[in-house]
Amino acid sequence: MIAKPVIHILPAPVHASHFLSRLLGMFSPAAKRRGVVVIYPCSSIHTYFMDRPLNVFFLDESRKVLACHVSVLPFKALACPGAYYVLEADVNVLDNKLEIGDVVAF
Repeated sequence: MIAKPVIHILPAPVHASHFLSRLLGMFSPAAKRRGVVVIYPCSSIHTYFMDRPLNVFFLDESRKVLACHVSVLPFKALACPGAYYVLEADVNVLDNKLEIGDVVAF
């Protein structure tokens, strides 16, 4: 089997790895500007109170995509057992079309 190349996420996501930054997620000013955030450690998210749909990708500790959710509407909850990272992006921000099994760098 041929290994897939690593996909670099651009724009670089805002890292949310502490309680407050994880709590704010896409509501943080920096994430709103960039339109993309990576939350970790994390295996579940919600889109309560969001004012727009998001693309959501669950990744394992090696940054391999485990699950892809496109155009997740506000007031939804998602979980992925085994996920360590959650990549959230505004629907028109990422140029890459991520698929399950892709490995990403950020």
